[in-house]
Amino acid sequence: RQSIDDNLTLDNEQSALARLRKQLTDVLDDIQTKNQEFQQDVSAKLASLVTKHQEEMRSTTHGISFEEEFCSFLQREAQRAGDVFTATGSKPGAIPRCKTGDAVIELGTEAAAGGERIVFEAKSSKQVSLADARREIEEGRKNRTASVGVFVFAKNTAPHGLQPFTRIDHDLFVIWDAADPSTDIYLSAAVSVAKALLFRLKASENKNDGDLQGIELAVNILEKQLKGLDDMEIWTTTIQSNGGKIAKEI
Repeated sequence: RQSIDDNLTLDNEQSALARLRKQLTDVLDDIQTKNQEFQQDVSAKLASLVTKHQEEMRSTTHGISFEEEFCSFLQREAQRAGDVFTATGSKPGAIPRCKTGDAVIELGTEAAAGGERIVFEAKSSKQVSLADARREIEEGRKNRTASVGVFVFAKNTAPHGLQPFTRIDHDLFVIWDAADPSTDIYLSAAVSVAKALLFRLKASENKNDGDLQGIELAVNILEKQLKGLDDMEIWTTTIQSNGGKIAKEI
């Protein structure tokens, strides 16, 4: 009995129970140390990723990445229609030393306005007002000898309150997010409407009133549908938000 008592007491460091406690304590201390090291490592890596993302958002690197994404999208759109896509952002155009106009789509020879050009300008690294965008796309049209211009805003830097698809005379203004496929429809529609505007210009030159009216009607219908699409997206978000509030209240 005395031997059992001696091995079950914690007062004696040499007892079996004391040694077992020490082993368990050492194991738990080791686990806690490794857990702290793991948490510190994860926190450091997450902080590094956040810092890198913030730097990309502030730097021109993010702008170049966005430009590459939208150029790839436009190239696919052009190839499907038999048009010619050219990335022009690094090359001067008709205006000496001016590189305004990131990309150009030239309509194929079989199109009603074959040879006509659409210029595209994209901005994501800094916020640009609609007025500045209008001036820039006008310069882009002159620099790239294009009749129609499309200015593409990144979703996170677009002017507050701007509709995802806006037409002002011969220029289109679109909000697009490379990471959000639901916004692809606006950029794709911009290409279609820009081509329709070129067809309208051609019909006007040829004094073909029938074609002119038909094209104008088609453009107006498409604009109205895109506006309705934006409204539905807002309504859906509102429904989801209110549904969550109702469920929480219940």
